[in-house]
Amino acid sequence: MLKKLPVNLETSSDFILTSKLKMVLYMVTIMFLVFIIMNVVFSKMYSENVREVVKREFTNKVEQTCRYLDLVIEKVETTSEIIFTNQLVQDQALESRSDDPAQVLKRRDLLSFLQGIAFTTEEVNSIDLFLNKSQVLLPSDQGVYSDLDEATTDWYHQLQETDEIVWTDDYGPKLQFLRVRPLNQITMVRPLVSVVTWEKVGLIAINLEKRVIQDLLAGDSDTNNILINQSGKIIIASLNSDYDYGEIAGNIMEIREELKKGKSFGRINGINSVFVGFRSSSTGWELISFAPVRPSLMKISRFRNYVILFLLTNFIILSLLILLISKRMFDPVNKLISFMKKVEQGNLNVVIEDNRKDEFGYIYSNFNRMVANIRYLFQELYEEKLLKKDAELKLLQSKINPHFIYNIFNNMSWLLELGKYDDLGEMIDSVAKFHKTSLNYGSDFIKIADNVEQLKSYAKIQMIRFKNKFSCEFEIDQQVLEYKIPVFILQPLLENAICHGIEPKEDFGFIKVAIKQNKGNLVCTIKDNGVGIAKGKLNEIRKNIDEELDDNNRFFALANVNKRIKLHYGPEYGLKIISKKGLGTKVTVIMPLEELEGRASV
Repeated sequence: MLKKLPVNLETSSDFILTSKLKMVLYMVTIMFLVFIIMNVVFSKMYSENVREVVKREFTNKVEQTCRYLDLVIEKVETTSEIIFTNQLVQDQALESRSDDPAQVLKRRDLLSFLQGIAFTTEEVNSIDLFLNKSQVLLPSDQGVYSDLDEATTDWYHQLQETDEIVWTDDYGPKLQFLRVRPLNQITMVRPLVSVVTWEKVGLIAINLEKRVIQDLLAGDSDTNNILINQSGKIIIASLNSDYDYGEIAGNIMEIREELKKGKSFGRINGINSVFVGFRSSSTGWELISFAPVRPSLMKISRFRNYVILFLLTNFIILSLLILLISKRMFDPVNKLISFMKKVEQGNLNVVIEDNRKDEFGYIYSNFNRMVANIRYLFQELYEEKLLKKDAELKLLQSKINPHFIYNIFNNMSWLLELGKYDDLGEMIDSVAKFHKTSLNYGSDFIKIADNVEQLKSYAKIQMIRFKNKFSCEFEIDQQVLEYKIPVFILQPLLENAICHGIEPKEDFGFIKVAIKQNKGNLVCTIKDNGVGIAKGKLNEIRKNIDEELDDNNRFFALANVNKRIKLHYGPEYGLKIISKKGLGTKVTVIMPLEELEGRASV
């Protein structure tokens, strides 16, 4: 059972819950104050400026109507300009009346031109062209009139007395012979001037049905419009059922006087009304518009209510969003706290299963990694102690193996009898050095320099034992000599190379021990040209050294070294074995140089 971790999270949890409540209260209070302030400000603005708002809103509406009216008028005047400048019109205006076929054909062409203009201009009902010299009238909606009476021709000449464009609603009734034409029309009249002599040579009259203007003035159901000419005569009136036309017509001068005084509110037909007036720069006509005040006030009142409802709805929605957001923010924190409490109680098998992609996902991931590291460290310490103890026992047993000691002393006795005192002294010295470095003052790590000396001593012992059997070469990077590695890592591998690779070999053998740096790692290799390992057995060795370590493992020494390296430095490090039957074996140990640097000063 793991020891309970000394961490207390109770106060932290209480603090977080309090922070959540405070945040919600702060946000809701701020929004409520904003709501109250906006409502007060809006109500004050509404109460002080309501009449101005009504007037401005109504004025804008009427201005837009007046602009539309001016656009229609400008379009008609532009149409008259097209007729005025047409070459055929100018030529025919200078021609005398004649029944010559060519002349008749030209008049027909002129009539077709007028008909085309009238047809393509939506607002135009018909176009009349009167030519002074030929005394001919060409209405676009009828044929050519060449036998006009004197009164009609005189009237056309009177219309030409002005040099300006004139709009009138008296044009149609004067032409009684055009009976198929509706009388309810407005006509734009302008003199036709020759561009050659600059004399008046005729008259252009463009007729519009009053319905076109009336539809334009109709507007919405609350707005009433009256169009008045320069003399004060009502040309068109568009009224709803609240107002009486007769009474309006009788009081129109009074309304105009009120407008001149700058007034915009008053009683019309006994109804409290707002009224405005605009004068057309093109026609000189005056557009007077009025509407009951009550509907406008009701609209603004409804708008105020909508604003209040909108603010209130936003307040409620934002409050709910704050609650939801705070819940989503603090729920992951509370979840983390609950798992931290489990760790506090000693449970290191907890894992927060959450696939979040935000900051909490990062915290959860690192929490899981932290707990896994703690769990791994506990397991590593436990297994390391067991492996270390077991390895030391087995190593000591191998060193005091009676057969091993017997062979050493037998070789010493044999060397003594032969008088090979130099070899005897070298063996005794090597055995002493080997056992001295093997003890390593009880430390778990040994400098590479000392480890190399230990390996050299062990190799000398074996070379004296197996005389002329093999040679051993060491290739060591001088920059790594001060680094420290775990004890008893390389010696078992050298022993395996001698006992299982070189000893069974009939020929002279060769062993090379190399320790180098490569891409941030310490790479130790022990390579022999011994008997090698068959492919099947090599696969068995590779499989066994990665399995759980036990006493029944046939390859205990290799598995022991591999397991200890992985426990020290991680699963990506350990042993790699390459061998081929009859060619030899290469065993590689890889350890992270960064970890060894940390051990260099231990």
